[in-house]
Amino acid sequence: LNPQGEDLAKAMLEFAESKPITQEGVYFLSIHGSQQIQGKKILDDLGLTDRSIPTLENRIEWIKRHKEMILKSAKDPLHELWWGGVASSNPFQFLAFCFAWADYLEQGHNALCSLPIYQDGTCNGLQHIAALTGDAALLSITNMYPGDPQDIYLIIALRVREYLLNTNKNYECADFILSHPKLLSRDIAKKVVMIIPYGAGLD
Repeated sequence: LNPQGEDLAKAMLEFAESKPITQEGVYFLSIHGSQQIQGKKILDDLGLTDRSIPTLENRIEWIKRHKEMILKSAKDPLHELWWGGVASSNPFQFLAFCFAWADYLEQGHNALCSLPIYQDGTCNGLQHIAALTGDAALLSITNMYPGDPQDIYLIIALRVREYLLNTNKNYECADFILSHPKLLSRDIAKKVVMIIPYGAGLD
């Protein structure tokens, strides 16, 4: 068990000493729970089509709208399997959140919580480069400026797709890549982009 483990390992970790859930804690706990859900799922459920990434407010709203299902999942997770379907990538971390959220909904600020809340940056390596260079465009797409959240990995994936569409005749693998959307996914772009600031080369 370690904080860098797989979904089940992370879900099983708790702090030895529980703390009451403060109002600020409610905010961060709801964000943590929503981060186990894919952004597209949140946007689709909320009927939002004007953005590609949910805002923190969108995430909190999604948690509020699914209050009943969260409670049912926490009460009887072996029979109410909604939690495993809605959080297909991190089901056990989401279930751990459901338990903590149900405690809060039932006990209010008297509820004790020992669940770690994970926080991460947006491609930390590029955030450091943006801060050091002051590059306005990089600061923007790595979320160093206030405003709607940006997703640098998705942006790059879309730009690569656009590039291949515009240079189709000059790149022999373009047709193959364009016909296999998973090769131009955000996840593939992340694996390539996030290691660049750490000295990754072409080899």
